[in-house]
Amino acid sequence: MAEQPQSLFEPESNPPPSRSTSEELVGLRARLTQQQEARPVHRRLPWAAFAALGLVLVAAVIGVVNWVRTPGASQQAAAPAAADVVPPPPQPDPAATKAAAPPGKGSVPRAASRPAPAKPRAKTPAEPPPAVPVPEVVTPTPAAEPPVYVVTTADRRGVDTALERYRDGVAKLDAAAVRAIWPSANPQDLAREFGQLREQQVELHSCDLDIKETNAAATCTGVAGNAQKIGTANLRYDDRRWVFTLKRTGDDWIIQNVVIR
Repeated sequence: MAEQPQSLFEPESNPPPSRSTSEELVGLRARLTQQQEARPVHRRLPWAAFAALGLVLVAAVIGVVNWVRTPGASQQAAAPAAADVVPPPPQPDPAATKAAAPPGKGSVPRAASRPAPAKPRAKTPAEPPPAVPVPEVVTPTPAAEPPVYVVTTADRRGVDTALERYRDGVAKLDAAAVRAIWPSANPQDLAREFGQLREQQVELHSCDLDIKETNAAATCTGVAGNAQKIGTANLRYDDRRWVFTLKRTGDDWIIQNVVIR
């Protein structure tokens, strides 16, 4: 009979177990063997497999990044394959290409050229506002006053003569004499008035004269007395006021109107 291996749970110095103990140990070992067989077996992959898997993942990530960075990649992938017009690829900027190109052998790198500072614009002087025309103030020329007429002695004498001829014609009840100095008098009115009187007297006490070249006005105060043909024969005197309007005719003056108040 082959020699059994020493139990892991028994120290080497212990005496051999009894029969009952041996049976328990055998049953325990059988259970442990069953449990180990029931567990899944974890196999370790070699390191080369892990390295290959990592390279595949890195390549996939780089491809996705390049696809995302490519302009219009998603649109081109989504666009229908039967598109007639294909937009041309973007042309690189010549200035950017020259700037990015490495300098050749023996070439000296140039410093980045700075744009020249812009010259300040000269300020254009503001145009003055348009001049507002000032209306010319026209001072009205005062009307020339008519020259003052200087009344002469001949003028006074001519007006007095006309008034005396009127007075004499009325006192004499002579309608023709009155119309000779007062041409515009109505002969019918004079005839009717004088026909009712038997006697009449007129006295002009004072007269205010206003003589202006060819026209004149005379305001006289006095008394008038008359006696009617029918009735008393005595004269009846009343205060009167006469306003005469006269006009020059040559060297003489004639009466244009008489107002008795």
